[in-house]
Amino acid sequence: GIYLLRSFSRPRTRTFEFVYVTRIASLPPEGNMLRLWVPLPVSDPYQKISLLHIESPVSYELHRDPEYGNRYAYLEFNPGQVSFPFEVRLRFQTERHEHRVNLRAARSVRAGAELQADLKRFLEPDRLVPTDGMIAALAEQETRGLNQSLDKARAVYDFVVSTMRYDKSVEGWGRGDAIYACNTRKGNCTDFHSLFIGMLRASGIPARFEIGFPLPPDQTEGEIPGYHCWAE
Repeated sequence: GIYLLRSFSRPRTRTFEFVYVTRIASLPPEGNMLRLWVPLPVSDPYQKISLLHIESPVSYELHRDPEYGNRYAYLEFNPGQVSFPFEVRLRFQTERHEHRVNLRAARSVRAGAELQADLKRFLEPDRLVPTDGMIAALAEQETRGLNQSLDKARAVYDFVVSTMRYDKSVEGWGRGDAIYACNTRKGNCTDFHSLFIGMLRASGIPARFEIGFPLPPDQTEGEIPGYHCWAE
């Protein structure tokens, strides 16, 4: 479970205190080693993370993914070291800033070297998000005759939201597999965005996957039952 404890609001900024709970109910009898990766929140231009505290019944190590810079806590231990069920709790505060882009100004902004490297990476395919084959053909079909990136992105967006259906009844959903999404036209937000990102990249538009918490705009405390994802 993920628990949103309290919020202090001011215009275009929201500050929250979170408790993020990873709960392991049991382990199969044949299990002899437990490995656990717990994602940690990151600070970026749109959020500031502070007062991060981890409560764990066993020791852990902090690591950073070398490709994307994501941070995580890693636990590896013998199940005999703990009694089940057990929990790992993260407590932290975050100040969220509204993410707004001036599209007119953005057209004339020249990206620095670090951003250029990011843009290049997010034009490339991923294992489950190809940019060739049916994804490339679909992107070409839906953006034909359009020259501006914003117009192409809007056309791809309109196609995805008009043809995909939020439906978790078909096996294979939730993996972020663009081919699966293209073939079934069903899935959850992960599947929607895999198709969207693949078609954008195939159209020459850098795009990347992001994941986080859906924060209710009209609530200041309560439980958040699951994740949400989006494309940047």
